Amino acid sequence: MSRLYLRLLLWFCIANVLTLLISVFLTERLTRHAYGVEPDWPALAAQAGRRSSSLKHKCPAISWPSLQGKWGHSTAFTSSPSGSRV
Repeated sequence: MSRLYLRLLLWFCIANVLTLLISVFLTERLTRHAYGVEPDWPALAAQAGRRSSSLKHKCPAISWPSLQGKWGHSTAFTSSPSGSRV
């Protein structure tokens, strides 16, 4: 492999890592500015889980039979609240 390709690869990797670090820094700073303090992430995750589980029962999959007919077969793996696979 020529030295030019190695240098380009190295600079590309450095640019990706630098972009990732800047994105994380700016996201954390924006979060602290919006909330004023560090948010309680476990509490927010629990609240989102409760809301999504309450919405599951209100959204019937009306279009599911039409999708099965369109592609011939369909397979879905979901988890129930108890953790068992359906």
